[in-house]
Amino acid sequence: AHGLEAPRHRSVQFSDVDRDASLVIVMEVDHVNWIRREYPELAAVTTTLPALAEWSETWARDRRSGCSVALGPREFLYAKCTTLDVAGAPIVDDPAGGEVEDYRRVADEVVTSAHRALPFIAELTGIRQRTVEEI
Repeated sequence: AHGLEAPRHRSVQFSDVDRDASLVIVMEVDHVNWIRREYPELAAVTTTLPALAEWSETWARDRRSGCSVALGPREFLYAKCTTLDVAGAPIVDDPAGGEVEDYRRVADEVVTSAHRALPFIAELTGIRQRTVEEI
């Protein structure tokens, strides 16, 4: 599905090597809580993928409307991450132990959320998005 393959992919624990991250995207609120506890300096740049996807659309809508209070991407991210209510944050359910269909559903959700978040991530990082024709 989605034309993606990662046969050698293995998850790895976030570590001190990752301390300089400008954006930390996780799947579940337990992950947000862990980052906040272990790396409090990264709390302002840590969020779940589905939350980032929602914020990306809000930020773009504010920018398109010419909203005079629209923040730059970094300020917007800090404001959202520091006020993220983990109890109500949207998450990606871990399909571990589930059926193949559970994994497909989660893959669909991750791909959809990533596509929704990409315009904001591109603006945040200064990396221009490529069109499908350019890939």
